[in-house]
Amino acid sequence: MSQDHVEPPIDDSEIAVLRAGAQLIADDALRSRDYLTEQFASLARWLIASLLAVNSGALIAVLNSDALSLSGKQVGGGVLAAALCAVLISAYANMRSAKALMPKMTMQQDYWAGVALTGERDEVEEANFSIDWDKDGPWEVAADWLAWISFVLFVSGLVVCGFALEDKDSPAGQSVEITCDLANDRS
Repeated sequence: MSQDHVEPPIDDSEIAVLRAGAQLIADDALRSRDYLTEQFASLARWLIASLLAVNSGALIAVLNSDALSLSGKQVGGGVLAAALCAVLISAYANMRSAKALMPKMTMQQDYWAGVALTGERDEVEEANFSIDWDKDGPWEVAADWLAWISFVLFVSGLVVCGFALEDKDSPAGQSVEITCDLANDRS
């Protein structure tokens, strides 16, 4: 901690109040870290599982469809496979993002635990905590964008498949069979 930015407390009662307050903040930081970790992990698992289920289900349906043309299966299936890959890469980026945030959370908790012991605060270090939290790391940005890209690819795959549907009831989708029975021809 930098001594240049620390104003020493005036008396022992202020030190006791500062230490008690710092201990509360340290405890709250630890509880917040645990809660956020649990919530983030739970929501990330749910979102990734949902995106995987929707995209893989659509891909299986497209590949097994009798109503789609071959080119529709290829293009639509390719777009849906790309959506599936985007989900998997997004999951990896989420994992890396969480891993990158853990040291920041631990540093903040350790700082307040130290203030609880010493009674000394460092305003510069405290300001750095808020600056660090306001920055999105590259893995956070990648995870968010890849999830949205997966969604856009999913919708695009459905649109491609919609245009590739073959209408079996239309004259263009029906085959016409012409037979000539010469044996029964009475003319």
